[in-house]
Amino acid sequence: MSVKSKKSARALMGTGAAITGLAFCGAAHGEIIAQFNFPGGANVANKLKPTITADNVDVSDVSFNSTTELSADSQFEIRVNGFASGETFGDNIVFSVTPLIDPGTSVQQALNIESFSILQTAFGAGQPDITFQLGITTDPTLQTFTLVDSETIEGPPGGTTTTIGGPVTGITGVTDELFFVVYGINAEQVSAVYRLDTFVVEGTLTPIPEPGSLLLVGLSGLTILGRRRRHA
Repeated sequence: MSVKSKKSARALMGTGAAITGLAFCGAAHGEIIAQFNFPGGANVANKLKPTITADNVDVSDVSFNSTTELSADSQFEIRVNGFASGETFGDNIVFSVTPLIDPGTSVQQALNIESFSILQTAFGAGQPDITFQLGITTDPTLQTFTLVDSETIEGPPGGTTTTIGGPVTGITGVTDELFFVVYGINAEQVSAVYRLDTFVVEGTLTPIPEPGSLLLVGLSGLTILGRRRRHA
């Protein structure tokens, strides 16, 4: 098997979220914000629900379009059929994470994303080449996004597993709904089958101080400074 890796960043345009850029870094040390393992069983709706969800976030179910199929066997995998050929946005799998107000403190939380990754497994021998890409965006139309990772999988034998994605920095202070997208481009054949598994988002949640709290902190600093000057 040969894997060509192309990690790049694209500026997010047309949104109001505080996504400040993207860069690869060392290992992430945040908690798991959302994780999907697609457990086996006959209930398709349960397969698409998050396995792990952090406190103070709302994580949507995974959704996918008509040419992407959920595996019918008792596996925790999504079977991907018919990803589009050519340099197009392609068929996609998507879920979202929305930071909430902490009920204990009544303070809005902000998302800081440190890592987004998935596992890809070739199903059957000699699968054709395809490129999988991971994106993050606040755009609900998914037309503007930050490219997290792009992996070209070249003719892998059956059972070969590749990790796509990894650590990121610069997506900080996000209070809007954040969409995580997996899509494919440049498929040599539209009938090939690949399985995607274990979607993981890691990061941290930080409270956003209310304007009144910031004002009190500022006034406190001015009072201390004034006292020091009077005693000088």
